[in-house]
Amino acid sequence: MSYDSTITALKAFLAANTLFVSLFLFRYTRFFGNIIGWLLYKPSPVPRTPTVTPTAVTVIIPTVDPEGPDFLECCRTVLENNPGNLIIITVGQTNVDATETTIAPLRAAHPGTTIIVDQTAIASKRSQVSHALELIRDRKLVTQVVALVDDHVFWPTNRFLPTAIAPFEDARVGAVGINKRVRRQPTGFSIESFWNLLGVTYLERHNFEIRATNAIDGGVFVISGRTSLYRSNILTDPALIHEFHNEMFLFGRYGPLNPDDDNFLTRWIVREGWKIKIQYSDDARIETTLGESARFLSRCTRWARTTWRSKASSLFTDRTVWRAQPWVSIFSTCSSPKICLLEPAGATGVTAEYTAEQARIETQWHVELNTLRKAGVAHADQMAAFNTLLRAAGPTTTAVPAITVPAITEAETVAAFRQLVEDEVERRVEHRTQMYRGHRNAYLTGNFNAARELKAISASRALTSALRTRVDLIRTRVLAATTLPLPPAAPRT
Repeated sequence: MSYDSTITALKAFLAANTLFVSLFLFRYTRFFGNIIGWLLYKPSPVPRTPTVTPTAVTVIIPTVDPEGPDFLECCRTVLENNPGNLIIITVGQTNVDATETTIAPLRAAHPGTTIIVDQTAIASKRSQVSHALELIRDRKLVTQVVALVDDHVFWPTNRFLPTAIAPFEDARVGAVGINKRVRRQPTGFSIESFWNLLGVTYLERHNFEIRATNAIDGGVFVISGRTSLYRSNILTDPALIHEFHNEMFLFGRYGPLNPDDDNFLTRWIVREGWKIKIQYSDDARIETTLGESARFLSRCTRWARTTWRSKASSLFTDRTVWRAQPWVSIFSTCSSPKICLLEPAGATGVTAEYTAEQARIETQWHVELNTLRKAGVAHADQMAAFNTLLRAAGPTTTAVPAITVPAITEAETVAAFRQLVEDEVERRVEHRTQMYRGHRNAYLTGNFNAARELKAISASRALTSALRTRVDLIRTRVLAATTLPLPPAAPRT
């Protein structure tokens, strides 16, 4: 075949496959460009005489489960880095008491760190972080850097914090991200290990991409909220706190948002003209757990929703990213999952409603669950007492007839009420989940009449009101049947 015929055939192929060739070039330009960026990356060195020290750092840990398996280790590893302040924000007085009990040994072991425990009314990370930032401002805590840390994250060495804050020696740096490693739980071959491995690969891809893009144009698609560090004057700005706590989306029609907090802060940093530095080194590495493997797919769904919401905002609302981070804008932000083309605004609306309702449900869930744990009542005893109480209560009415609960102890009565509330929360969560799925699927399949009907059902509070009436009825009867406090807490195994 001659040279001319080869060129002619190549031109014909390109003309007939323009879309394929364009996507191929886009994909592999990004791939090889990121490899070059990854190889050229250099972390910020730790200075011998730093101007920003660990004692000038305030760590914020929002939590809803202070008696969980990871919380104590999280606090211990943070305190071993000797920050100036540690603020723990939980939900409800029950959780405040549990937090104080959990961290009591740490207070004595780390007197150089001021530890503050406070609460919010609902289980929302945005609300909890906003409250902590207001505490920093109102109490005039001396701090240069604020570190946001999830309650299932661990700082493996006491060199983490000095290494992580090193980029702040550059006065232009406003935020620092780090690299992440997942603890393989469980190990071996099982379905749980399989889902855990998928979560591991997800975070490893994060590590590769943020290191590469940060070396190319100084940008990242997001600073992970598992552990992120910001200059305190940025986060304590009243304008940021207000927008962070009250962020709306879809032209202000839906919200306020509960998830997507790390994307919001990343966009704010870029919009205000600050530099972002990824401190990718062994000393600046966190370890984290991924929670229950059965929830992995639901987390993927949440990540997909927040991804297209945030990136659409960056590209078309803020637009600063086009100038400040061109590589990230074109090859990272624009190439995110195309779920934005499939999930219309109607499904977005019910997502916002579901999120707000879920926050209220989770608040009650965690308070009741922790109280149940402290009561130390076995599950079988809970169910037996629950069934006894329901039989005695009779049919649901708005009136509260005088009744006598036969053959049921004080502890069983209290446990029955706790179980009833827990069951109500489960029913409400399941109801909201089914409404969300039905509403979303109706839109995706083009059944708009069904979607409108489902939206009307979702907006109705009839079911919630009926369940609340039922709980209030049982509450009155329980209080009439017992005057003793909760049974003493059983030792946890």
